[in-house]
Amino acid sequence: MDVEDKQTSIQSSEMSNSDQEPPSKKMKIDTNDIKGAQIETNTIRDEKNCMCEKDVGIIEYISKHNGFNAIIKQRYSDFIVNEINMEGDIVRLTSFDIPLIEKTNTNCEVINKIDREKLKEMVENKDHDTQVIIEVEDSKEERTRIHLAIRDHFPALESSTIDVDNGQQKHIKVVYPKSKVFSANRDSRWAANRPKYCKFVLYKENKDTMDTISLISKNMRVNTNLFQYAGTKDKRAKTTQEVTAFKVDAERLKNLNDIMRNMGFGNFRYVSSPLKLGQSSGNHFTLVLRNVEGSDDQIELAVSSLQSHGFINYFGMQRFGTTTVSTHSVGKAILRENYKLAVDLILRPRDGDDKSMIGCRKIWSETKDAKKMLDKLPAYHNIEKSVLYVLSKQGSNMYYNALQAIPRNLRLLYVHSYQSYIWNSMVSRRIQLYGFKLVEGDLVLNTDDNSKGESKMDIKPVVIDEDNMKDYSILDVVLPLPGYEMIYPTNNVGELYKELLAEDGIDITNMKTKHKDFSVPGTYRKMVVKPTHVNKRIIYYNDHTMSLALSDLDILNGVEEPKSIEGGKWKALKLEFSLPTSAYATMALREILKIDTSWAHQSTLNVT
Repeated sequence: MDVEDKQTSIQSSEMSNSDQEPPSKKMKIDTNDIKGAQIETNTIRDEKNCMCEKDVGIIEYISKHNGFNAIIKQRYSDFIVNEINMEGDIVRLTSFDIPLIEKTNTNCEVINKIDREKLKEMVENKDHDTQVIIEVEDSKEERTRIHLAIRDHFPALESSTIDVDNGQQKHIKVVYPKSKVFSANRDSRWAANRPKYCKFVLYKENKDTMDTISLISKNMRVNTNLFQYAGTKDKRAKTTQEVTAFKVDAERLKNLNDIMRNMGFGNFRYVSSPLKLGQSSGNHFTLVLRNVEGSDDQIELAVSSLQSHGFINYFGMQRFGTTTVSTHSVGKAILRENYKLAVDLILRPRDGDDKSMIGCRKIWSETKDAKKMLDKLPAYHNIEKSVLYVLSKQGSNMYYNALQAIPRNLRLLYVHSYQSYIWNSMVSRRIQLYGFKLVEGDLVLNTDDNSKGESKMDIKPVVIDEDNMKDYSILDVVLPLPGYEMIYPTNNVGELYKELLAEDGIDITNMKTKHKDFSVPGTYRKMVVKPTHVNKRIIYYNDHTMSLALSDLDILNGVEEPKSIEGGKWKALKLEFSLPTSAYATMALREILKIDTSWAHQSTLNVT
C-alpha cells in the first residue's frame, strides 16, 4: 500500500502503469492511491457501483468551511513524499558522493599497472564476456589485498582465486558476475573496520518500493533480502526514503545512477545496524492540487483550519481496494469463519476488472470450476492463482486452505481492512454523539506512547474521567481497531462497537477465531491528527504537462522552481505538510476540499 498506509495493497486486477507521465489531453483521472493505477482503456468500471467514502464510514469533517473543487494527483509528479526518520529529520537526496572510507580503504596499486588498465577497460566497455587473470605470489595475504582492492575500486566486478598448473599455483580471476545472484556476504571481501550496512537514500518515481528493490537486486546480482527499509512508499508518486544494504559497497550503488531510470541513489554512509519496518516517524508531503476552483480566501480559510484543527484520521479509500468487491467484505467473512464466502468474494466478478478477467471470473460465477478458471487466468493474478490452485485439488477444508495459500501479509490485510471499516464507522458515530470535545469514558494513550500511532502496544489506555480530563485534549483521544486484546471506551461509544460488530455477526467478546492466523489482537489509533510544517502556494499555469513542484532529483539537477504565470488558464494549490505514521495525506486533502476522494467522484473531474 502506499506510504500513508505502509502496507502492501490487495488489488486482484492490477492495472499497468507506464514510466512516463500521461499525455496532455482531455481524459478522466484515476486518483486512487492503492497502486497508483492510471485508467486503462481495457478497464471496465461502473461508477454507480463503485465504493464511495460513505460506504466505508467516512462521513464527518472537523471544519465548517464549504471547501472547493480540485483534482488530486492528476500526474504522479503532483505527489512528492519524503520519509521522516526516527530523529525527526526529513530524508532528502542531496548528494551522490561516496563516503571517505570508501575512497581510502585500500590502495589500488597493489594491482599491477597492466592489470589495472585491463580492469578499467573491462568496466568501461561493460564487457561481460571477457575475464582478467591476475598472476600473484603464492601468498594468501597478497591475494586478500588484491581481492579487497578489486572490491573497493572495481565494485562492479567479482574476483575469485583459481588453481592453475594442477594446483601448483593460485591466480585471481576477475569477471562480471554471471550468476543470477552475486554474494555480497563474503567476510574476505569486506574490510573489518567498516560497519556492515550501507545506508543510502533511495529516490524513485512511479514505482513501488518492493518492485524497486527487486530491480536494484537484479541489476546488482544480489539477493533482495540484503535490503531493508522502514516502510513502503506510494507507487504513483516521487518518493524519497532511507534503505540499508548488508555488505553492499556504496560505489556499486552509486553506479546504478547511470543505468536505472527515474531513480536516484545517494547520501551514502556505513552503519552498524539495518533499518527495520516501522522505523520512521512519518512522512513529509509536497502535493499539487490542479484545476482549483476555490477563491484565494476559500483556500486560505481551508488551509488555516487544517493547520489549526487538523483532520479526522480516517483510513483512506485505498485501504478498501479499487473494485466493487471491497477488501473489508472479504475480511468480515474471514472473521465470521465463513471461508467459502471469503473465497467466493475474491473470485467473483466485479466492476473494475480488466477485459482479460471478465470472462475468467464469469467461469467461476457460472460453474464454480476452479480448474477451468485457473486455465484461463492471466499470469499476473497471483492471489487468484494461489486460491484456485488449492481449490482445483479439492480435499477437506479446501476453502480455508485456499486462503492460507495467499501470502500471510496479504491475507491479513483483508482482516485489517475490516478493522479499518469498523474504526471509520465508529469515529463517525463518536463525532455525531459528542462532537470534538473530550468526554468521560474516552480513551487516551500516555504522552510517551502517542507517537507510536497504530502499532501494537503492550499498554493499557487511560480512561478519561473528571479528575484527569484537564490533562488531555481531543488530539490525544484514541479509538480501538477491534480485537481480542482491546479495551473499549466506557461511554456510549463502547456499546456502539458491540452493536455494529453484532450486526455483522461478530461477537466483540470472542474475537479469537479457532484459526490463530486470523485472530487479531487489535490496536489503538488517534481520532484526530494535526499536520505540522504546513505551507501553501498558489500557482497559475497554462500547460497540464508542466511539473509544478520540484523533487529532490530536480533540485540536484538544478531545475528551476516552477513560476506562476500571470493570467494563466488554471489555478493550482501547492501544499506542504508533515504527518506521523499511519495517517493518510488524502484524508488531509479531503478536509481542505470537502469533496469525495473515492475513484467514483474523482474520475468525474476532467483535466480540461
